[in-house]
Amino acid sequence: MNVSELARQLHISIQELRDVFSLIGLHIGYRAIKVDAKVAKKVIANWPEYQKIWEAHKRKLVEEEEQKKKEQKAVQHDPVALPPVITVKIFAERIGVPLTRVIGELMKNGVLASLNERIDFDTAAIVAAEFGIETFSDKSETDRAHEVTTQEKLSALLQEHDAQALAHRPPVVVVMGHVDHGKTKLLDAIRKTDVVAGESGGITQHIGAYQIERAGRRITFIDTPGHEAFTSMRSRGARIADLAILVVAADDGVMPQTEEAIRIINQAHIPLVVAVNKMDKPEANLEKTKTMLAQFDLLPEDWGGKIPVVPISALKGDGLDKLLEMVFLVADVEGDRLRANPHKPAVATVVEAHVDKGEGPVATLLVQAGTLHQGDYLNVDGVTLGRARMLRNDQGTVVVAADPSTPVQVLGFKQAATIGDIVEASAKALTKISKARVRAAESAQAFTATTSNAQEEQSRKKHIIPVVLKADVLGSLEAIIAQIEKMEHPEVGIKIIAKGLGNVTESDLQQAQAANARIIGFHVHALPEIALRAKDGGIAITYYDVIYELTKQLKKDLADLLPLIVERKLLGTAQIIALFREAEKLQVAGCRVTGGTLTADAHVTILRNGEVLGVVRIVRLQIGKQAVVEVPQGSECGIALEGKLRVQEQDVLEVFAEQTKKRTLEFTL
Repeated sequence: MNVSELARQLHISIQELRDVFSLIGLHIGYRAIKVDAKVAKKVIANWPEYQKIWEAHKRKLVEEEEQKKKEQKAVQHDPVALPPVITVKIFAERIGVPLTRVIGELMKNGVLASLNERIDFDTAAIVAAEFGIETFSDKSETDRAHEVTTQEKLSALLQEHDAQALAHRPPVVVVMGHVDHGKTKLLDAIRKTDVVAGESGGITQHIGAYQIERAGRRITFIDTPGHEAFTSMRSRGARIADLAILVVAADDGVMPQTEEAIRIINQAHIPLVVAVNKMDKPEANLEKTKTMLAQFDLLPEDWGGKIPVVPISALKGDGLDKLLEMVFLVADVEGDRLRANPHKPAVATVVEAHVDKGEGPVATLLVQAGTLHQGDYLNVDGVTLGRARMLRNDQGTVVVAADPSTPVQVLGFKQAATIGDIVEASAKALTKISKARVRAAESAQAFTATTSNAQEEQSRKKHIIPVVLKADVLGSLEAIIAQIEKMEHPEVGIKIIAKGLGNVTESDLQQAQAANARIIGFHVHALPEIALRAKDGGIAITYYDVIYELTKQLKKDLADLLPLIVERKLLGTAQIIALFREAEKLQVAGCRVTGGTLTADAHVTILRNGEVLGVVRIVRLQIGKQAVVEVPQGSECGIALEGKLRVQEQDVLEVFAEQTKKRTLEFTL
């Protein structure tokens, strides 16, 4: 039997199979491609036992490696880098001090924290100093940790064990470079050469990414003005580009933002093609530009290096064919990576997101694996954020599905997505996160008081009350936290960014100010100078002696944050029978009232073939040449609609009025 076939049946790699043979004493040559049939049969029959031996061996190797690292670390006396926020357990490991001693030192400093709770850098630095260890703040460690976590998650989602299910997908290309080196002109020139775009009248809608077709092959481009989207995705670990085009002007050469682009591309570990633009200018100097590129380890191919350099003129369209040809050539070299399973639920990354007045939250997703279908549920970090109500491609055409490497604009999010979010599609909505997991997450983050964390929470839930909680004894603190945990609501909530025992301190003020939080004290107070600083800094401090009064006030504050209930009353329906004229945000049409009454200045829902397109507003009704306020059933009239949406003949209009009223909030405390 072939070694590769045996490895496939056991679901391990060939190298791992050779390691197993060595462990059980069945040695085969390093270059052997076959194994005796009896030996193979024996391995398959006893695989559960052999697998345990192999797993134990791997664990031993890992433990030995970790022990070596600990021994090496013990010898080092250099200052220890710490992130702005760190868990107690990781902090103890980082400084090489037993966990119990670290927790004890924290208690001496008035901080009650378990091994999984987080402390800020200032607290960690004070404790480390007590053990004679010098530390320094490294904010990049937080970004790197988050990047690694998200990168690992994305890699796991994109991993495909069934090789037969993989199919080739179009390459995803990001175009980067100095702002005035012609990046935008290059993108525009490539769009104009696209046969598909030309036949449909050109790209009608900017969605952050688009596809072209050349010689029967598709290629996807990511539009990244000012590097913002790409750097955001890189910082979150969502590496969605397969290769990059670095645009460098032939007259300027490498500029500061070019260096930034090179750094980003190198950190993303993706191949690149250099497009030397503006070759039509008299002062263009290709050789000088190549020399400058070589200084950044980008040695051109014709100089003996590995970097393809293509001279172009985006203004005249010269060299674009050669550039795209080179992109496809590099993509072919990366062929094994450019494969995905189109048959599983979609995994996609948000490349653009905004809130449209008529359509609500809209996001552009780049599908990386699987196929996104209309009607799929959209999940981020285990939470369902909406359902794909409508999909539009880069031409603005409504589609029912999007396969790997396809950018598509999605309507149906309940709230605005964030650039770089990893979206997982599913046929059913995910179940609600258990209370135990919520409590564990809150406990792990109890000492977090960084501006970024609070802002991220507020951007996701929109209506969050951040608080710093202080109490006199642990029992009261735990009782208050338990009451707050019961105040669960999908639209509003309370975030405890810090908690502790004792009077309000200067550190509490700093935490509250950083997160724009209020301070709640139970059977505690603040010294006069602390209270004065809080007043000067606009930080609210409230004191309570009864838990009921505390929770009653928090409940009232949460209720005030709830959006008003908007009730719609259907006034009438109509059907479009003629189109007259349109302006940028105005369209005039003729309609027949099929039910109820049309009212001027009312809102209108547009339906096409039973599908809701969005909402516009009636700004004028007219019968003949006379403007009217109402049009009854059975009448025909002219109607002027304000909004971005455009109606077509046979579209149905539903006219409605809105009424608002305050909502109530009930908790079982």
